[in-house]
Amino acid sequence: MRVSVIVPAYNEADNLKRLVPNILEVFNRYSINGEIILVNDGSTDNTKEICESFAKNWEDIIKVVNHERNLGKTMAFSSGIYASSGDYCFLFEADLQYDPRDIVRFLPLLDIGYDIVSGWRRHRADPPHRILLSKAQNLLQRLLFGTNLSDHNSGFIGYRRDVALILFDPEFIEEIGLGRSYHRMVLSIARRLGFTIDEVSVRHYPRVSGKSYISGWKTTLETAKALVKLYFLFTFKWEKLLASYHRSKSRLLRKDET
Repeated sequence: MRVSVIVPAYNEADNLKRLVPNILEVFNRYSINGEIILVNDGSTDNTKEICESFAKNWEDIIKVVNHERNLGKTMAFSSGIYASSGDYCFLFEADLQYDPRDIVRFLPLLDIGYDIVSGWRRHRADPPHRILLSKAQNLLQRLLFGTNLSDHNSGFIGYRRDVALILFDPEFIEEIGLGRSYHRMVLSIARRLGFTIDEVSVRHYPRVSGKSYISGWKTTLETAKALVKLYFLFTFKWEKLLASYHRSKSRLLRKDET
């Protein structure tokens, strides 16, 4: 398996009905040997039933992971990675704001050796206040962590699977201690650990169905706390963070050996 597209979904039943066939069409059109991992993150609508229906009809291509309660995007992506079998893992949000045809823009960069390729929403189709807050977050991460990236919180990112397994190891995530904001900081963590990252421009569309569960000021406060904590870790606790990283690598090596 070459590509695993991991779709975290919380109450996204209507969007999944359109998204999954679109991804399958891209696999077929571009001759991509791929799979789709649908992660139902504790949905209260019929997302679970929609996911399982797709898996029943496409059992060789589609897998479902169910969370009994909502754990957030970080842990949904982690669960999807550990259920995947592709060389590359793609985080792909279920809200139809991204275009699966853009997967082919990532593959050449991953094929030449980049560890991570992030989808840059150059022309972002979100409300003005969210765009402004995102720009502030991106600026702070560039200044504090020297990432030189344009978009740290994209919902469309490609990883080499071996890299994703380390960065989204549940024990590593817990030891870092950024909670549900971890996925917003993961590119800064990856850069500091020495992983190679590039960006590609991706299409971005307005959300037309379903509901965004990002709360403006609450999310802003959580992100600000995560930025401060990560800066503290990088400045004063780097050896501790590095030790956590090596423990994660060792766990994965032991699993491979068994």
